[in-house]
Amino acid sequence: MSDFWNEGVKSIVTALGGMGTFWVGGRMWRQIDRRRQAESEGGAEIVKADAAGQVESIARFERLATLAEERAGRAEQRELLAVQRADRAEELMRAADRRAEESERRARQAEAEVGELKRRIEQLELAIGNRRATDDANS
Repeated sequence: MSDFWNEGVKSIVTALGGMGTFWVGGRMWRQIDRRRQAESEGGAEIVKADAAGQVESIARFERLATLAEERAGRAEQRELLAVQRADRAEELMRAADRRAEESERRARQAEAEVGELKRRIEQLELAIGNRRATDDANS
């Protein structure tokens, strides 16, 4: 009985395979017929399709060129901003240097004034010491 079923299944599969082959073959022939018809109708259609493809390619390249120009513009803008930031940083450094030099000058001036005051104090102490010595000697 199992041989019967095996043979039955084989025949069904063979029949379905034949139908599939017929269907695929029919489809292939329809595609070939369409292509022949397009070729016969159409050198003009092919030329139109080719021209449309070229126009599409040109449009795509124009979009790419536009995008590249926009990117270049943004890159140039970023570069300009970076240069401006560098200039500003340089100005700030120069201003800080000027303030540091001014602070150093004021510190030297204050040190000189302190030195002058110490010298005057010493002179006054000497003068006071001399007067006391003179007063002590006179008394």
